[in-house]
Amino acid sequence: MLEKRQDRFANPVAYAFQEAIEAVFRALTEDTDMDFGPIEYAVQIRAVQELEPSKGVAFLHWIKDTVREKLGDSVEENELLELDCRMDRIAAAASEMFVRHRARIAGLGRTPSLRNAEQFPW
Repeated sequence: MLEKRQDRFANPVAYAFQEAIEAVFRALTEDTDMDFGPIEYAVQIRAVQELEPSKGVAFLHWIKDTVREKLGDSVEENELLELDCRMDRIAAAASEMFVRHRARIAGLGRTPSLRNAEQFPW
């Protein structure tokens, strides 16, 4: 789908985003269920980069804007609205993934004694 296929080992980040973008396009064009695996991997990478959640999933909004721009007047408005709804649901799920991964990363920095102390109410 994308012009130049990225090498998984030479550039793993570009490869992850390429896989995520292709998964979104497949879900939109083939009317299949969304495979969130590639998106979750891309979002994990963004969570490590210490970005705000909105910037961490911005690539999904870019896809939405690009598809809308390319389709232009060639499809009816109700089809564009349906596309927008599907992309918004995908972006919302990706935002939740981002926050979950960010919380997990934040939890890694705490010492085991602090994590264990939070289990006790006193």
